[in-house]
Amino acid sequence: MFCVGVRSDDAAAMTGQHSGVITQIKARAPKCMSTHCFLHQKILATKKMSTGLNSVLSEVVKMMNHVKENALNSRLFAALCDYTGADHKQLLLHADVGWLSRGKILSRVFELQNELAEFLQDKKQNWSQFFRDVCWTAKLAYLADIFAIFNDLNTSMQGRMALCLTMADKIDGQKRKLEVWKSRVSRLL
Repeated sequence: MFCVGVRSDDAAAMTGQHSGVITQIKARAPKCMSTHCFLHQKILATKKMSTGLNSVLSEVVKMMNHVKENALNSRLFAALCDYTGADHKQLLLHADVGWLSRGKILSRVFELQNELAEFLQDKKQNWSQFFRDVCWTAKLAYLADIFAIFNDLNTSMQGRMALCLTMADKIDGQKRKLEVWKSRVSRLL
């Protein structure tokens, strides 16, 4: 076999120790190099995210799943959103598989934070306290914005005519923007 390289998204079907595609390729082509697709490396970024931001992301996912996994909770929350005249009537269910879903979930939670806080308080859930914490809410807003930016970047690099050089330019541009934003935030702190 003349395979010199393979790129994956680290899905179990691709990388499984015994039956994954990469394992099978390497069995036939031992010199084959495997790398993680750069469009999916954002998933790895959360593993290096600060504890505070990771905690906010984790709590949001738990809240969302608490509301969405129970049909009654989901209907009650939709009724509350309808009653308050919220722009959205439902939350999005989080799936670890879909990275784009995290950005959309964070934005939706931020937009529905008042309704979600009221709903969780009525359900006697301690999560409602997070929405009264200005620091926690600021971290939620930050995560929603950053994930939305990465979602846009990811989407802009997909498609049949996506060229590696164009993708590299987009990534470099985004890195420069992040450095500017980082310096602005550090001046405020």
